[in-house]
Amino acid sequence: MKQNCSSSSISVTPKSSSFFKIKQVQLSSFGLSVLEGVRRGLETLFLKGSEPKIYQTRNSQGKLSFKVYDPIARQSNHFESEEEVRIWLEQRYYR
Repeated sequence: MKQNCSSSSISVTPKSSSFFKIKQVQLSSFGLSVLEGVRRGLETLFLKGSEPKIYQTRNSQGKLSFKVYDPIARQSNHFESEEEVRIWLEQRYYR
């Protein structure tokens, strides 16, 4: 590659036009792989990572309760019945 330098600008002249096209394809492949990684990360964050996590627990007397984690709000809630969990889920969905 020949580089011509002056005080105000730099120009690059490739030896052949095919060299420049090969470089563009390599950069495009790299760019596509980076974009694909970003897409997968956003998909995980917004689609898979946004679903609430619900855990059943029992206290020392054996009473069933529910712990719910909302990854969007980053909050945990505790409910005594399945009905309360369903109400919370519906309210969360329509926010």
